[in-house]
Amino acid sequence: MKKGDLVIFEKKTVSQLLAEDTNGWQDWVGIIVEIQDEDFCKVAWHDGIIRQEFIEQLEVVSKIN
Repeated sequence: MKKGDLVIFEKKTVSQLLAEDTNGWQDWVGIIVEIQDEDFCKVAWHDGIIRQEFIEQLEVVSKIN
């Protein structure tokens, strides 16, 4: 995983953390804009907001060359 990769939330891990009635998170798509350390990165999500995320909770769907 590196800066520029297109990511989504890793479904198995995140579904265990959220309430069953939480909807919409499965459709979120973002681009990694910064790797902070081995555990955290910043993601620019499709809604235009950059958020800090746990790397282990993300899944790469398209890698940058």
